[in-house]
Amino acid sequence: MALLEAGFSLSEIVKGLRNRKRIRPGLHTKRTFETYCDQNPKWGVRAKALVLANGEAARLRRGAPKRLTTHCNRAHLFEPSNTGMRWNGYRYCKRCDRDNQKVGPELRPEAVEAVRLAVLNGRTIDDITHTRNGRRAICTFKALKRYRIEQPEFDRFMIENAKNRISRAVLIKCRIVPANATYFRLDVTRDDIPPFEMLPGDYEWIQSILRSKRVPFEVTDDLAQDIFVSLLSRAISRDQVARRVDDFLSAHYGRNARKGYGTIQAPLSLDDPVRRDSKVTLWSKATRRLWGDEL
Repeated sequence: MALLEAGFSLSEIVKGLRNRKRIRPGLHTKRTFETYCDQNPKWGVRAKALVLANGEAARLRRGAPKRLTTHCNRAHLFEPSNTGMRWNGYRYCKRCDRDNQKVGPELRPEAVEAVRLAVLNGRTIDDITHTRNGRRAICTFKALKRYRIEQPEFDRFMIENAKNRISRAVLIKCRIVPANATYFRLDVTRDDIPPFEMLPGDYEWIQSILRSKRVPFEVTDDLAQDIFVSLLSRAISRDQVARRVDDFLSAHYGRNARKGYGTIQAPLSLDDPVRRDSKVTLWSKATRRLWGDEL
């Protein structure tokens, strides 16, 4: 009874804890308390009234340190216009929430190293920022975006080492770091690149690079022309041609999105010729023998 009169709740008396701190050894159980109240009705009436009052006081004490906090961690005042409520009853700073939505949280050093290894292993941003096939996400997209903005050299590293052609094109197109987007453009003259001098066999050299990259035969001539234009305009150097083939291919498909090149998005028509110099259509190739004389 002394503990109840001192303001302790029944749970605190049984467990011996208050605010997760040990205050005294635990006493009995709730069942023994109820049994004793049944055996001593007069004492039980007084004790149960104190249990209800102390329980309500304990409920109000729960979360008191946070409830009495007047400012968030960034020193923003918890005024009515700046305070929001989560679904679980916790309040949050609206100004901090808006800032986090714009720039994202800070990326930890161990997460930066994990992202670096993931990029070198060929994972895309979607794989890095989402849980896929039992593999947990490394970080959120907003956190990665913020780090790329704050560290432009890391953004350039991600673009240069992107294994997927589409992912690389998207990284350049998003222009998160405008300087890097300009750096990877194929139509902007760069002062650090010397003038290009045409040498005998350059066309065959470019064609061999395109064949080694397994570029579809129907676009090799167009890509070779685009590469020469970029070389002559000093947008790329001779030693960058092999690394930038995927960029030329993405740019070409972007300019000719409605043409069929045999992809899932734009499949070839069965009325198209099997070769440029042939009048035989793909339908004929599918219905006749592949080694026929007319092919």
